[in-house]
Amino acid sequence: MNPVAVMALIAVGVVAAAVSVVWPARTVLPLYAATLPIASVIKLSVPLPSPFDTLSSLLGGLVVVAFLVHLAIYQRGRTPGLPIGIWMILLAWSTLTVLWALDPSTAKSTAMVAASLILVVALAAVMRFDGVELDLFRLAIIVSGAVVGLYAAYLVVKGVALPTHGASQRFSIASNPSDTDPNILAASLLMPLLLSVERILLGGTRWWRPAIWRFIGLSGAFLSMVAIVFTGSRGGLVAAIIGFVVVLFSCRRRPDARSMVRRVTLAILAAAGAFVLIAATGTVISPGGTVARLTASDAIKRIFSVQNGSSGRFDIWKAGELACEEYCGVGAGLGNFPDAYNQAFVFSGATKNVGANRPAHNIYLEMAVDTGVPGLVLLLLALIAEWRAIGRAPVRRVEPALKGILVSILVANFFLSAIWFKYFFLVFVLVRVAEGATQERWTPSAAALRRRWLPLSVDQHDRASLDVGSHA
Repeated sequence: MNPVAVMALIAVGVVAAAVSVVWPARTVLPLYAATLPIASVIKLSVPLPSPFDTLSSLLGGLVVVAFLVHLAIYQRGRTPGLPIGIWMILLAWSTLTVLWALDPSTAKSTAMVAASLILVVALAAVMRFDGVELDLFRLAIIVSGAVVGLYAAYLVVKGVALPTHGASQRFSIASNPSDTDPNILAASLLMPLLLSVERILLGGTRWWRPAIWRFIGLSGAFLSMVAIVFTGSRGGLVAAIIGFVVVLFSCRRRPDARSMVRRVTLAILAAAGAFVLIAATGTVISPGGTVARLTASDAIKRIFSVQNGSSGRFDIWKAGELACEEYCGVGAGLGNFPDAYNQAFVFSGATKNVGANRPAHNIYLEMAVDTGVPGLVLLLLALIAEWRAIGRAPVRRVEPALKGILVSILVANFFLSAIWFKYFFLVFVLVRVAEGATQERWTPSAAALRRRWLPLSVDQHDRASLDVGSHA
């Protein structure tokens, strides 16, 4: 490569690193959020073991480094709350299960993933945020869902064959079904969907007029929902509906949103009726047309199927229940549910052979078997603490959709084994950003004022103080 080009790349990298350290919540953190549904399937040529060889892991690492350096330079941290303490205790106990795990190597790798995710949440609890950074973080998540929805709509309208998962074709990001799970993709789209609904109801005033914010919310909600539907995830769809209802009730408490809640509710009912009418008449009028093709797709048919799905969850849960009798004391080891399942399946009385090494398809059962009753209790305590945190009036005021998001994620994960995933813990990063945006302004230390180490979000009063001090 040309030496000049190399020097230019180095210079750009240095500038980008400096900007990320000064304003991590306005650069690398929104980028980490914007790649929510897709970064984990983008593999990188780096000398790291899976799953740390992905774009998501790289961005997560950059967030951690930027946060740490920012805190070291500016010394503008805040005290983390009770939820972080419980998450850290859960991480400590989960890591301890490596000592007696059925498969220690799996437990170690899972513990590393868990540590990286909880570390991002913990550092976000120490960082300070403002309203601009909350809006930017929220917008990045909405855009992530809209981009995935556009891709889903393109594939479906063009008639491109979707990847085959199990016995049916369902939308996912990667063409290789072993690289991604449509159910996990659907769960990762819940936060973009519900934040979009929140913007429809509340609008916004920063950067654009309320009408533009509502248009952004409408686009994000529609496209995210399209993607969820064509994943064929029944659990994801149920979670989306429940989360939508909770967001409506949460936003209805605000006087400025009540009329919009009524309008959106009526619009949703009208759209549902129109969808049923178009699906019925379109199939009759043009049996080979686009409408007939879409309604006959594997994803749509799977949603309305009443059979025990291809994953055989009921049979997996039977084996998991039996495994729990053996391992729910102190756990089989983090990430070791498949090993415990293999031992128990033969004696579970399951009516369907769903194969070996199956995940739990339920994070509560998974945690009970992996980390025992202590781990499950700590998880529930952490979730209760998070619920109390998002129930505080200041947080409800700036981010009323949080309750709906948390409820929907927990409902979706009743059917998934995806607790140690970015989409699950990004919810709690959003909680920390919302908490930071409601707290009092930061007062720079004397050393920061003397060295002029002031990030962009510092109040003008503090900058004036700096000017006075420099001329004294």
